Amino acid sequence: MSRTRFISRLGAVLLAAALLAPCLGAIPAQAAVGTRIYTVEDLWGIGNDPGGTYTLMNDLDLSGWNGGWWMPIEFSGTFYGGGHTISGLRVRDDFSAGLFGLMHGTCTVTDLTVRLEAMENAGFGGILAAEYVADEPGDSLTLRNCTAVGNVTVHGRE
Repeated sequence: MSRTRFISRLGAVLLAAALLAPCLGAIPAQAAVGTRIYTVEDLWGIGNDPGGTYTLMNDLDLSGWNGGWWMPIEFSGTFYGGGHTISGLRVRDDFSAGLFGLMHGTCTVTDLTVRLEAMENAGFGGILAAEYVADEPGDSLTLRNCTAVGNVTVHGRE
């Protein structure tokens, strides 16, 4: 086989592989980084290391957690949603209601959908987070490709 013919065939094989790989799931959109989150208990565990890096590995339903009510957790790290959805969010908190109650420092959340079912609070409220605070100059909050679905009503304090 001539060198030209070999290079031509090799090019055709590589092109076919490149075109078919996404269809076959051979190339993941995002590799898992940090701690992998598979369960609601894993998600709750973020409270033990709020500054860590996490990757959500599948959709989660919070509706059966803790009598149906989620307690907001503090977060100051990186959360890769992987295109997954956290649904059934029901939050009851007197101060900061959301999936994350307080986000602070330099935080990043990407590729995540959160679906709110119900919220009861008398302070700050949001579906993804109730509030963000920069701890130092230069701190920032990055939300990329995130969707929050639901209605938030906050009753102010007197």
